[in-house]
Amino acid sequence: MNKTALLGAVAVASLCAAAMLTLLTWPPTDPITWRPLTSPAWWQLEWIGGLGFLLSAAPSFVIYSFDSFFATNEQLRHPVAAFLISVEAFSLAYGTYKLVRLLQRPRKSG
Repeated sequence: MNKTALLGAVAVASLCAAAMLTLLTWPPTDPITWRPLTSPAWWQLEWIGGLGFLLSAAPSFVIYSFDSFFATNEQLRHPVAAFLISVEAFSLAYGTYKLVRLLQRPRKSG
């Protein structure tokens, strides 16, 4: 197993996890200015929260597309969104692993 590819995949997965944790624990924001109403914690970096916001965009669109289903089954909305975000983070980590492995493959000469 390629250690560099594995470390790259773990780094991407860790960044995704940190981004989602930051987004989930972000303080409430002003609806007009989108500024936090209280100061974020020392570990809540704005760019990591922004990355979490981007990661949740595609699953949120899927949830929005099936809004009529989730309106009647409200208890499924959050678990399905969490599952879709997990699949997205896993896909990014797996893609990183495959890309690094592909780039580090020895070239055939001649």
